[in-house]
Amino acid sequence: MFATPASLSRNVLGAFGTVVFAGICLMGATAPAQASETVRSAVVRTADLNLTTDAGRSTFENRVRYAARSVCTGAADDLRGKQQTAACVKSAVASAQPARMASID
Repeated sequence: MFATPASLSRNVLGAFGTVVFAGICLMGATAPAQASETVRSAVVRTADLNLTTDAGRSTFENRVRYAARSVCTGAADDLRGKQQTAACVKSAVASAQPARMASID
């Protein structure tokens, strides 16, 4: 019922990581975007994860990749569109790296 210092710290870092990742994902996902495109972002929740464990970090990484794919959809279904989507996902995941590291530390 009571929060321990470790769980409180994990929850605070999780909330911070969620907010920071949303902003970074927004920047990464829209870097190649044209001015007329809609800006997209995703929130990655981390408060329920124990980021000090391998399982928690793995789940977090999966959520980051899923969020990147979800904000990078909408390109044409041809080869060029698939390449644009892949580049967007790669950029969004890479730009989220500082937030992921801050959440894990």
